[in-house]
Amino acid sequence: MNTLLYSRLPIEFVQYKQSLQHYKSISDDKWYWDSYRTVHMLPLYTPGGAVSKQGSRNSKGSGLDWTEYADVHTQEYFENNIFPWSTPKGRIILLKTPPGGSLATHIDCNRQTFGTRQHKLRVVLQGTVDSLIFVTKDGECKPKSDHRCAFIIDGSWPHYMTNTFEDWKYTICLGAPWDGEPTDGYTKLLNTSEDLIELDRSNLPDNYEQYFEDPLEREAKFKT
Repeated sequence: MNTLLYSRLPIEFVQYKQSLQHYKSISDDKWYWDSYRTVHMLPLYTPGGAVSKQGSRNSKGSGLDWTEYADVHTQEYFENNIFPWSTPKGRIILLKTPPGGSLATHIDCNRQTFGTRQHKLRVVLQGTVDSLIFVTKDGECKPKSDHRCAFIIDGSWPHYMTNTFEDWKYTICLGAPWDGEPTDGYTKLLNTSEDLIELDRSNLPDNYEQYFEDPLEREAKFKT
């Protein structure tokens, strides 16, 4: 578990087409722009069901709840297949990236939590998985090409994505405060996962520090 970089999970999102149709119908003004990752985000499960940019990203807010944008199939998928083993539950955000668009190289944790277990769940509704690239000391590392799968990554590794799919890429992300708590259910799930990639942290690139989000810039953008 401490050397996991990527692992595809055997948890199929059977009704992804209905969810995808729903999210494609949501107008652009409901999505917010994350300048650190350079991607459009839609809050699905947040503190108090908040949909504002600041409220949906504040992990210190009230209890997590589904937002008005989360469709019923997404809710059922997480309630039945994910939440039983993801203790504590985490915020859920949907990302969308246009064809040829890119997520900037980034690290999905802060400096204070770097070095601890930082597992993140991703569910690709549309697009490819091999467009996800991890930056390592030995070069770039990417998973096998899979469409519409659920997978776990170690978010404390610098990574980026360029959407090589012919259409928009839609990815559901489960993150903080869940960070891979090794419950019995999660441990059992990882033991049955596929396409595992493991890397020792000595393979982190020497310049990984540059990929952290600047805390002052983060504070400033949430005030606007």
